[in-house]
Formats: sequence, structure tokens, C-alpha cells
Amino acid sequence: AVWFANSAGKIWQVPNEYCNNLPGWINDKAVKYEIEHPYICNFSEHVNCSGATQQVGPTPWKKVPFAGISSVQCFKKA
Repeated sequence: AVWFANSAGKIWQVPNEYCNNLPGWINDKAVKYEIEHPYICNFSEHVNCSGATQQVGPTPWKKVPFAGISSVQCFKKA
């Protein structure tokens, strides 16, 4: 599973392996995420998984790789 949490403790789970536009509160480097094995994720700066991307995971809780991420697509590592 893949999880996001903000400084207020609000938590959101990425629901599936399709492109997911993130909730509005995921918009700064204070947000942390966890990617459980065997998943990896592509973070994108624009909605609908467009714009600059960065691939991460699996990883324990850490801060998002760049501010203003808008969408994410996660999938199981082969």
C-alpha cells in the first residue's frame, strides 16, 4: 500500500495502480509518504500524471521528493 500524511495527521491512501490526482492538502514538503514493498511510484508535478516525474519506492515514511506534486501512479515492481 501507499500512504500520504500531512503535519495535521490527515492520512490518505493511494487507491489503485492507475494515475491518481492527489488531494489538495498534498502540496508542500511537509507531507510525508510511505511506499510498502513491492510498490514503486511515479510522482508527477501536474494532474493526470503529466509534467516532470520522479520514481521512488519502496520506502519507509519520508518527505515528498519535491513541492507541489499533483498526481501519483504506483505499481508493483516486477
